[in-house]
Amino acid sequence: MRKLLLILMLLVFTGQMSFASDICRSSYDLTSGWERTLSRISGSNFIHKTILEHYLEKQISTYAQGDFDIKIDSFSTSDLKDGKFKSLNAIGENVFFDGVSAAKISLNSLCDFNQLEKTANSTYRFVSDFPAEVTLEFSAEDLNRITNTTDYKKTIKKINQNLMGILRIENVNFEINSGKLWYNFTVSTPFSPKKQQVHLGTGLNIINEDIKISTTDSSGKPTILSILNMTDALNYVNPLDFSVKILENNKIDADINEIFINNDRIVLKAFVNIRK
Repeated sequence: MRKLLLILMLLVFTGQMSFASDICRSSYDLTSGWERTLSRISGSNFIHKTILEHYLEKQISTYAQGDFDIKIDSFSTSDLKDGKFKSLNAIGENVFFDGVSAAKISLNSLCDFNQLEKTANSTYRFVSDFPAEVTLEFSAEDLNRITNTTDYKKTIKKINQNLMGILRIENVNFEINSGKLWYNFTVSTPFSPKKQQVHLGTGLNIINEDIKISTTDSSGKPTILSILNMTDALNYVNPLDFSVKILENNKIDADINEIFINNDRIVLKAFVNIRK
């Protein structure tokens, strides 16, 4: 999901791999153990990392709406001034960015050493690759917000053109309950003056790193259901996979490894690598 991955970049200084250990640096220079101990005892390290955490939270808020909490585990004050830190954990709740939203985004770094450097235009970039584990949580409200985007509406229009008047999708919205993602279609046909409702309960699967939809429960006229299945409409208008088509990003590699439903949210887990 490239657009949602852009949000992830914002969570990492505005800015799994399956073998993250191959990406992490194996050696690095840090201040002496005594200096690190002194900076912790004096409280200097805590003060400086708190200032940086608040600064990053404020910067994110200028690009995306939401409640952000960033925690940095630093080695020492001197190392932190050089952009070196041990780990980063970031949480964003009710995140909204450019038409896409997520109820919660959690990011945890995977390497035990990370480093940033300041660029000429006062932005930050990673000195080496930054692998992290990411958890995304989506509510039905998040999914329904995607249906209001211009690109999603264009997809609906294209499907309707392919149906050549046999069936027309007027509207679609989503629910998450009973361990399923539910599609609620409003459709019309030239054979009936009334618009009809189709209710489809679906399961979520990962096939070749793509999120695929499979029908598990359905209600509606058999003919309409068969047309929707025949045209693979469920996957064409899959709100989870749809965002991949919106924005390509050449700085992030992503590997989605798990998706499931927990109560009223869809939970997606992935490894990402933000390249230097």
